[in-house]
Order: sequence, then C-alpha cells, then structure tokens
Amino acid sequence: MLEGILGTYGYLFIGVVVSLSSTAIIGVFSALQKKELAGDAIAHATLPGVALSFIITGLKAPLYLTIGSFLSGMGALLLIDYLPGRTNLKKDSVMALIIAMFFGVGLLLLSYIQHHPTGSAPAGLSHWLLGDVPSLVDEDIKAFFLLAVGIGSTLFCCYHQWMLYCFDPAFAQSIGLPVKRLQWLFQSLTVLAIILGIQTVGIILITAVLVTPVTAARFWSDRLGYILGITAFLASLAGCLGMVASYYFADVPTGPVIVLIMTLLSLASFLFAPKKGLLAKKWRLYQYQQKVLEENILKLFYQVLQKEGCGYDTPQPLSRLLEQRALSSSQLLHGLNRLKKKRLVTKKGSDLFQLTLAGKEKGEKILRLHELWEAYLRTHLHIQPSHVHDDAESIEHLITPAIEKDLNASLAKVK
Repeated sequence: MLEGILGTYGYLFIGVVVSLSSTAIIGVFSALQKKELAGDAIAHATLPGVALSFIITGLKAPLYLTIGSFLSGMGALLLIDYLPGRTNLKKDSVMALIIAMFFGVGLLLLSYIQHHPTGSAPAGLSHWLLGDVPSLVDEDIKAFFLLAVGIGSTLFCCYHQWMLYCFDPAFAQSIGLPVKRLQWLFQSLTVLAIILGIQTVGIILITAVLVTPVTAARFWSDRLGYILGITAFLASLAGCLGMVASYYFADVPTGPVIVLIMTLLSLASFLFAPKKGLLAKKWRLYQYQQKVLEENILKLFYQVLQKEGCGYDTPQPLSRLLEQRALSSSQLLHGLNRLKKKRLVTKKGSDLFQLTLAGKEKGEKILRLHELWEAYLRTHLHIQPSHVHDDAESIEHLITPAIEKDLNASLAKVK
C-alpha cells in the first residue's frame, strides 16, 4: 500500500515536506520575535498579488505567481512597520486592517477574473485559499525546492546573526551587526516561506504552520538548534500523514487534515513531552509530594523518640504519631508503607512501626537541615524565631549537600 502511494505521489511528498518544513522553520524565528500573527497578515496580503500577477501576465506559472505574491506580501510588511509609528493605531489594529483590506481586494480580483473571458482561471488560483496538494505539478515542486534551498542556505549562513537579532536586537546593534539589513532579509524570507506554505495548506490555515510545530517543539527542548530540527520534523510528519489520509479518503481535503494532524502532534507534545509535558510535570509534582510526606514522617518519628528519650528501635503506635502532626491516618499509613518498602521503617504489629538504622539517620538529617535553615534565617535575615518554623518546614526538603555546606560555612563565619 505504502509503495503504491509513494510511487503515485512521491513527488508530492517531497513538495509537501519541503514547503511545510521551510515555513515552520521561519515560524521559529517569528515566535522568538513574538511576531507569529504578522504571518497571518502577510498570508492574506499575498492574494491580491497572485490575482494581479495573473491579470497582468495571463499565466499561472509559479514564477509569476510567486513574484506577485512576494511583492504584495512585502507591501503589507511595509505598512505593518510604517503605520503604527505614524498613526494612533496599534500594531494589532494595523494587522487586522491589512488582513481585511488585502484579502477583500484579493477576493474582488478573483471575482473579476472569474467573469473574465478566461473564466476557468480561478480553478488554478483557488488553492491559495485552502490549499490543494493534489493539484501541484512538477513546476510547483521545482519552485518549492529552489525556494527552500534559498531559505535554508540563507538561514545557515546568517544563523548566529539572526539568533542574536531575535534574542536581543539592541545588543546585536551594539556589536556592529547590520540590524536593519538582517530585519529586511528576515522579512523577505518570511514572505517567501509563507508563500511556500500557502500552496500546501492555503492562506486561511497558514498561521497554523507558522505557530503549531514550533509550539510543539518547545515542549521538547530549550535549545534553538534542537527546536529548529524538531519543528521541521513535526511539520514534515504532519504533511506526510495528511497526504496518506487524503490518499485513502478521497473526499478529505489535504490542507485541513495536515493542520489537524499538526494540532494533534502539538497536543501530544503538551501531554507527553518528557520534561515539559503536562503528565511529566504532574508526575514530578507527585514524586515531590511523596518525598515531602516521607521525610516529614521520618522527622516526626525521630522527634517523638527524641522527646521520649527512647532508642531509635522503640516501636511507636500510629496514635502517638498522629498526635504530634496534623496528618490524616490514611496519609500517615500511606507514607509509612512507602517507607517500609524502602526499608526505613518496619512494622511490628497492627499499628506499631519502628525506625530502622537507615531511617533513624535520615530522620536525624532532615531535622538537622530544618534547624540549620532556622538558624540561618535568625542569624542573617534577623527573622524572629517564632516566624522561621513554617519557612524551614518547606525549605528543608530542597536543601542539597552543596547548599548545606554553604549554610554551615555562613553560620561558622558569624560564630
């Protein structure tokens, strides 16, 4: 089955991967500059350029359509940069105005073309609205590839300069980088990348290609290089899966399916990413809560034994432990059972538990960390003794050996 679809539409797979990955990579740099929605305005602004290009040349050649849409998109970018500084309009308002104006003019021109003697022309231009992958021909794929090579080469050559420009434009300018040229070059590549993506998913859905893959990628890594790679991979994967779906379900439009798959991949990243995913965060929070419960019980056990002057191997009933700390019986039993599995306590009867030597040492250490933090707060921050206990209760679980060493050194200097 897969060999059949690759044999029939192999060149379309190449075109989809090239166009979506290029657009998504540009979306990473747009996200770094918080200009994701500017892509939506540029996409809508390309429609009148496409229509005018056809009206002037009478041809649907990819080169002419690309030139027309590029000029129209750059014109929209100029207005986005020019109008906010010279009018009372905010940038969001300007983008909304440009979307309405350019898209309206584009639809008007398409309507004009439809009533033109070559009335079948919109059949070749309508894919700019919602995308139409099956209608792509060899010339389109070649144009995709050439544009993608140009975008990729420029990104590779200017990677470090762009990284500086995106993260800190003021610093980039202070070290002598040509910020204005970088800005214009980046904006030109943004328009070209959007044009690439439009022919796959259409004007209306192009924002999803700019935003969704990078949103998903940021759940997997914080390093820009990895984010770029993951973004390109997710966009390409969504494109390939969308192609397969449209092959087996003939009535399913490819562009919307690709965007839907991107959204599902983003949702999966949000849930299952190993570090930043929701489930991973929930698991780490649960693990920390259990650690706090266990350490509080060990400290409680040690304090009770210390208060009564008993040896560490003296069994204690649940009732006595519950008297000393505001824990429910179910919480206490749950924590004791976890400690039992770790061989920090042993069970000596129906409701009797006893510390092991390892449990006694750990409980003693937690109490020492608690007292150490209290001493630091009193000595260095001059907080009243009555106010330090609650803070120490939460901090004692976070003190690492390195922090403990620093605290001891600070207190030793004061003494």
